[in-house]
Amino acid sequence: MVLSFDIIDRQCHQKMFDKVLHHFNRLDILVNNAGRAQRAWFAEIDSEIDHQLFEVNVFGLINLTRIVLKYFLEHNPNGQFGVTSSTAGIIGSPFVSSYAASKHALHGYFESLRNELGRKGIGITLFCVGPTFSNILYNAFTGKPGEIARQIQPRTSNRMTTDRCAYLMACALANKIDQAWIARHPILLTHYVSQYMPQLFRKIAPKYFSERMIRQLRDLN
Repeated sequence: MVLSFDIIDRQCHQKMFDKVLHHFNRLDILVNNAGRAQRAWFAEIDSEIDHQLFEVNVFGLINLTRIVLKYFLEHNPNGQFGVTSSTAGIIGSPFVSSYAASKHALHGYFESLRNELGRKGIGITLFCVGPTFSNILYNAFTGKPGEIARQIQPRTSNRMTTDRCAYLMACALANKIDQAWIARHPILLTHYVSQYMPQLFRKIAPKYFSERMIRQLRDLN
């Protein structure tokens, strides 16, 4: 069953969830996958973009999660949450600062929830996804309100296929992995360096991560 609604319209979330329960009688997994990207220099971003991006990437998802969480706690103690984060959710990625901040916020919310749940059986899996073929960049915010990036992903781009990404996300959910890093090299390598050698990464990244280099890492074969 497909239910179409706007994730930022928080007033309709309970209604949509009730329709799901009426149709299927239960819910086992909620995958929070709604989101928009953003491309702009930090200094050039209008604060309205920050607000709009957080409405889509954070506040809408958190509201829906709280509705489902109440159901899980009362009726399905083995329920699961899947949360689509990003490489930018664990790395301060340049040229996407508002987007990165929204993904970092998701980690703050859901890691806190994980600790609150304690020994309860409800699972949380955060998907730290690298560049993947999709329309996300075409519809991305820039730094100006009302402007859309309209960026086309070339077929030669060094991105993971959508099918492969979805398969790995499903595997992570099935195995109840807390955090799954889903990306191709060399982006995946930056995950490891930033997490296991943070001081080294902080010294290297500002010197070498120019806009040109970021585009090469993201787009070239």
